[in-house]
Amino acid sequence: MEEGSYPCHFIPASESYMQAIALGLGWGVLPEIQMHELHADGALIDIAPQRPIDVGLCWHVWRV
Repeated sequence: MEEGSYPCHFIPASESYMQAIALGLGWGVLPEIQMHELHADGALIDIAPQRPIDVGLCWHVWRV
């Protein structure tokens, strides 16, 4: 498939990404701590509650 020949969206902020998922734009992977309120309200559904994915985070800091 040629680049650009398929529909895609660019959402540069994590909060906007979560809102796009809640609005039905598609599905996605979110940290539990970020999605907790929307999940509790029923706006987001965990499609695989028995299969959590734990990912270690690495924080990077640059000096400008």
